[in-house]
Order: sequence, then C-alpha cells, then structure tokens
Amino acid sequence: PEEYPTLHRQVSKSGRSRSNINGNVVNLNQLKLIGDLLVDIHGQHQHQSLFRKELHHQILDDFGGLTPLRQQVANQYEELLRLKRQIAKLSQSYQQLESEKELLAFQVEDIKTAELEVEEEDRLQNERKRLDNAQQLYELSDEIYNGLYRGQMESSALDTLKGLSKSFSKLLTIDDSIEETSQRLESALYEIEDLAHEVRNYRDRVEFLPGELDKIEDRLGTINRLKQKYGATIQQILDHYQIAVEKLEKIELSSGQIQDLQGQSETTQKLALDWAQELSTQRKTIARKLERLIQKELHTLSMEKSQFRIAQRQIALGSSGIDEIEFLISTNVGSELKSLTQIASGGEISRVMLALKSVLAQTDLIPTLVFDEIDAGIGGHTANVVGQKLKDLSQFRQLICITHLPQIACLADKHFRVEKKIVGNQTLISAKELTMDERIKEIARMQGGRDTQTAIAHAKELLKDQSTG
Repeated sequence: PEEYPTLHRQVSKSGRSRSNINGNVVNLNQLKLIGDLLVDIHGQHQHQSLFRKELHHQILDDFGGLTPLRQQVANQYEELLRLKRQIAKLSQSYQQLESEKELLAFQVEDIKTAELEVEEEDRLQNERKRLDNAQQLYELSDEIYNGLYRGQMESSALDTLKGLSKSFSKLLTIDDSIEETSQRLESALYEIEDLAHEVRNYRDRVEFLPGELDKIEDRLGTINRLKQKYGATIQQILDHYQIAVEKLEKIELSSGQIQDLQGQSETTQKLALDWAQELSTQRKTIARKLERLIQKELHTLSMEKSQFRIAQRQIALGSSGIDEIEFLISTNVGSELKSLTQIASGGEISRVMLALKSVLAQTDLIPTLVFDEIDAGIGGHTANVVGQKLKDLSQFRQLICITHLPQIACLADKHFRVEKKIVGNQTLISAKELTMDERIKEIARMQGGRDTQTAIAHAKELLKDQSTG
C-alpha cells in the first residue's frame, strides 16, 4: 500500500552498506527499527514480535480492543511522571534555599532593624563634624559678630562705617554729586548690621551636646558594621536586603508549590491506578478468550497436546498498567508452561506463530509475515491444514513462505525459485519469479523429485484446485 515506506539497503563488496527509507539516507539501526514494524519473520532460528515479551500486553490489548483504556493509563502515568519530575526539581531547589533560610532570615532582620536611609550617612557625617567642632564654631562666629557689631578693644566694622557715614554727610553739604556713593555706604551699613545679627543668631544656636554626638557615633558604627557584611554603600546594603527577602519568599512559595504538586501527584496516581485496575480486570477476561481461540488453532495444526496460557503478573504501575503479560506454552503432556522463546522445535515455533497470527490477524498491525520452513516436521493432513491457514491469513496480510511441501506451495499467488550457484570463485544467490509452466514443473519436482508426466499432471491438478477453490 502507498502508506507503507520503501526500505532499501545496498551492501558493497567491501562490506560497507548504505540504507535509506523512501530515498532518505538512514543508519542501519533506524532501518531495522522501521523494518521490525513492517515485517515479522518466523522460522527455526528467527522470531520477532510475538517472541518479545514486552510486546505481549500490546498484542493482548489490541486483540481485546483495550488500547484506548491502556492509553488512558499511559496518559495518567506520563502526567504522574511529569509531576514527580517537577516536585524533584522544586525540592532540590528548595533544599538548597532551605539550608540558607536561617542565614537569610538573620540578614533580613539585621538590616531591617537598622532602618537605613540612602542619604543618611552623609547627613550624619556632617552632623558629627558640626558637633565635634562646636567650640570652634562658637568662637569663630563670636569673633565675626564682635568684629562686625560690638568691637571690644577697637571699633567694630559697624562703628567704623557709622563714622564714615557722618563724613559723607559733611561732603554732601558741600558737593551733592557724591550722593549716590553716600547711599551705597548707607546700604552697606544696613547690610553689615543685618549680617552681624545673623552671625549672632548662628553663634547662639551652636550646641554643645556630647550625648548627641555619641548617638551619631553609634549610628555610624552600625552603618559601618552593615557595610562590612552586606555592601560598600547603604544602597548596596538595601539591595542585599531585597534579594534576601525575595529568596525567603521563594522558599515559602516553593514549599507551598511542592505541597500543591504532591496533592496533584497523589490524585493523578490514584486515577492512574483506578484506570490500571480496570485495564487489568478486562485483560483477565480477554486473556481467557484469547487462550481458548489459540488453543483451538493449535489443535487444528496437529498440536493437540499443547497448552497455551497467558500469564498475568501484577507489577508496579507503569505506562502500560500494573500487569506483566507473557504468552506461555507447553507442547508436550506433563511439560511445564514456558516462554515462547523456549520452544525447541522449529516446526512447532512456526505453527505456534501461525496459530497466533491466525487469531490476531485483524488486530496485528505488521503488514508482512515471513514463514521460514513452517512445514518442518509435518506432512499429510497437517500440511493441508497449515496451508489452508496460511491461505486464510493471506487475505489480511502479505505472506512470504519458504516451504518444501507442494500442498503449501500450490496455495501461493506467486512463486519464486531461490537458487545458489558457484560462478568462478564467487557464490551467487538469485531469486526468479516463475511462470505458470515453471510453477507446474517446480511443484511436480517437489512431489517426487522429478518432473514426470504423472507428477506434472498432479501438479496441474493441485494448482487448478486452488485457483477454483
């Protein structure tokens, strides 16, 4: 069909190979992976999907129509894993932060208690300088005031200017052109008097407060201590405080998130287990039905003494549920049930595979089946039954069968003869599609080893019966 890809592999004489799918180059592992989904090979030494125990639950579910239910389990399980990964990630981060929690809490409280202000340090430095030099400030301002307003030993600046003002008044009586200059002197007189009053007020405000100076020293000591621990400036200290607060908030938030996720995880796990339990219950019913059908098929293939069972063991919850499913078989009376892989006879392997494939034909998705010498160890009526089973199965799947029995070969739609020849120093293998005449001769040869007239007539009759049947 068009929806199936085309696989191609070319092997050179040097042993190097080149693989592609639909013309796109792939590696050998990729080619094998896709090939396993398209072709199932069954023979004396080869087995694929039905011998892989990890696929048995899928085969059982597909047969019983339980795939949607298994998908529900898988969805819930994947969600559970996602939640657990998220919890693990948050828990790891939480544990790292939790180890810092006590230190962070101390740092936050240490900085918070200080109640720092960004411009505080400069203001305190200026205040300390002022208080530390109060005596000098008082003396200097008093000296300025006395020099401007209240001269002691000599006249003050104000007294000097007043005397000069009187001299200007006398000048004006003689020459009034200097009146503007006299007015400027008068203004300077008022300005100096006002300046003297301001200096006096400043001098009177100078405080001698040793207790206040101690407070400032203590406050600056606190700031310096915090700077040594958290940053070179008050702004850096406050930035450190904000980071510590955010980390503490993250710790609390992570704790809450973990609790919420754990609650979601428990709910999801319960839901997944409920779905898985329902799937397990239905699997038991479907397993008994499949056992009966396969048992019946085995009996028709002359394996009357065989017993087929489906083991269902409970395991931990996984994407496929809580069951480990395994197909078991016993081919002889008194023999214990064993895994399919432990069947010794190649003929038995192929017939078991044929029985399984016959029952699972509608649900098995692999489109091409290869049976290698399925006729080993059988003949007569059993060979006819096996041939008919293969014919019936070919209505649903493409079958390639390697056989030595004419009863089976005559049922095929096409025949290919595979030959091995030695040419020079090389061994060559060829496969050739046979014409109708060649098919008749080949089936005649398979019956008796020679293409006699009787054998050819019998071969024609076999092919005719199958074409009309």
